[in-house]
Amino acid sequence: MRKQPCPDCVRDVDDWERLIDGVLSGRSLDMHELAAKLIKHGMNSADAVELLRALFSHAPRYECWQHHYDDIQSIVARIASAQDSPLPW
Repeated sequence: MRKQPCPDCVRDVDDWERLIDGVLSGRSLDMHELAAKLIKHGMNSADAVELLRALFSHAPRYECWQHHYDDIQSIVARIASAQDSPLPW
């Protein structure tokens, strides 16, 4: 008998695919959600920056590409510091 996949696992894989495909296709050059997911899953900031830069280097070079690329490190730093501090609510 074949086991059914865990709905949470399938949902998580789908989410990763959606985020990565969005970057590679150029549909979503906003790194916030992907960076937050990397940090939440335990990746350290330096590795998250390197991974996002590597992914982003394969994205289409739209007019805003350089701005988004240059912002990766500060996005990751803000998300990592927010992860370390308690939520305000």
